[in-house]
Amino acid sequence: MQSVPTPGSTAILCGSRGALGAAVCAKLQQLGVRLITIDPLGTPVHPAATYHLCGDLAHEAEWQRLAGELATLDCAATMLICLSDAVDHEAPALDLAAVAWDAMFEQQVRRAFLATRWLLPLLQPPAAVVLTASMLGSHDTRADMAALAASSAGVLALARSLAVAAASRGVRVNVVSHPMPLPPDDAAHQQRIPLGKATAAAEVADAIMFLLSADAAFLTGSSLVVDGGQSLQSWSNAPA
Repeated sequence: MQSVPTPGSTAILCGSRGALGAAVCAKLQQLGVRLITIDPLGTPVHPAATYHLCGDLAHEAEWQRLAGELATLDCAATMLICLSDAVDHEAPALDLAAVAWDAMFEQQVRRAFLATRWLLPLLQPPAAVVLTASMLGSHDTRADMAALAASSAGVLALARSLAVAAASRGVRVNVVSHPMPLPPDDAAHQQRIPLGKATAAAEVADAIMFLLSADAAFLTGSSLVVDGGQSLQSWSNAPA
């Protein structure tokens, strides 16, 4: 039996743009899950979305407004997925400007906090929340990705706290950690991954589907690493 969300259920997806967002939308659509997307202003509507909401997601007042709109839809959502499409500024920690550091934490930790702060109470139990984070936050290190690593670690810590706080509500909270995308022609790095290829967006989406499913009903506060064994090699900061 495949581990998938229940057809006919409703999911709220924060972050439909990008390769991972598209992969998650496609899988939920294939499963017959009604989809509500929440994105920054100007993001095109994904064809799979039943409802599409936009706002300035750096501000709490916008999340409060969005939560109010969702409440009027009477959507009875049982799933919340918060995707991060952050790309670091590729500067060593000692050279990183404070404004770039702050921007990364706003994009990753603050948005994840605000999304769960306002949307998690709308979920109908039993429910599941899945956040995503870079593998750099827990399983890898790069000198030029300090802000991404630190903010990803913040997402993991937030998820663990949420898992404890939300358990009494009948809500599970987990994280999928995955590596930065590799260029398609980066054969040298791909050969060093134990399973022989870079992680695809569809494979990360499959892990998200599992954590949303009833087969993961006793998982909360966990981080599922989807990297083909890449983190076992400690290779990203090593000489070629």
